[in-house]
Amino acid sequence: MRTILPSLLLLAACSPPPPDLSALTRELAALRQGMEELKKAQQPTFDKEQVLEDLTKEVRRLRAAPPAPAAPAPAPAVAPAGNVPASTLAGGVGGTQSGINDLYWVLAKVQVEAQDRTVLALYKATANGFKLQAVRMLGADLQIIEYGQDRPHVKEILDELKREKK
Repeated sequence: MRTILPSLLLLAACSPPPPDLSALTRELAALRQGMEELKKAQQPTFDKEQVLEDLTKEVRRLRAAPPAPAAPAPAPAVAPAGNVPASTLAGGVGGTQSGINDLYWVLAKVQVEAQDRTVLALYKATANGFKLQAVRMLGADLQIIEYGQDRPHVKEILDELKREKK
C-alpha cells in the first residue's frame, strides 16, 4: 500500500483544473433576459392617447344621444274587491319588467251559480294579442284571517267552507 500511495498523490496533483463556468453563467443570463423580453412582448400594452381619444368619442356620442324616455305613467289604482259593484270591472296595468307594461289585471264581481263572486284575472300582451294567464276567485282568500303559510291550500279552504255551510 505504501508503494501505491505516492502514485495516487501524483495522480491527484495532475488532475485537470475545474471547468470554467463563466460561459455557462453568461448563457443562462442571456436566456433569462430573452424570457423576460418574451413576457413583456406578450403583455397587453395600452396606448394612453388612443384610450383617451376613444373615451372622448364615447362621451360625445352619449351627450348627442336623445335623452332616455320618461318613466312610464304609474298604473291606475285598482279598486279594492269589497268596493266593486256587481257586474262591473276594474283594471290595472303591470309589467314583467321595469318600464314594460305587458300585463293587465282585471278585478270583477260576477254571478256564478246565483252567487256574487269576486274574480281576479291576469292577461298578458303577446304578439297575437292578449292571452289569459290566470283566473282566481278571491272570495275564499278574503275570508281567511291568517294566511301566510304553505298550508292550507285554497281548495282545502273552499272545501271546508262548503262543509260548514251544510
